[in-house]
Amino acid sequence: MGNSNDVVFCSQVKSRLQSQSKGTDASLRYDGAIDALQRIAKEEGLSAFYRGFGTKATQTVFAAALMFAAKEEIAKAVHVSLFLFPPWGN
Repeated sequence: MGNSNDVVFCSQVKSRLQSQSKGTDASLRYDGAIDALQRIAKEEGLSAFYRGFGTKATQTVFAAALMFAAKEEIAKAVHVSLFLFPPWGN
C-alpha cells in the first residue's frame, strides 16, 4: 500500500504526460512516466511534485466534512422515523 507521496508524484506525472501536445518540440516532451519523474525532479526540484497539492487537500477536507454532516443528518432522520412509528404498535 502506497503513501500519500506516491499519489502526489503519480498525479503530477500523469497531468504532465496528458497535457503535452503532439506538436511540442521533441526535446521538451517526456518519453514516459520514468522520464517525466526524473526530469521534473532534476529541472524543477522536488517541490514541483507538490504544486497544487494545497488546493486538492482543501477540496478533500471540505468534501469529507460535507459527507459527514449529511450522514449525521440522514442517521438522525432514519432514527426518528424508525422510533416515531414502531412496528409493534401501541
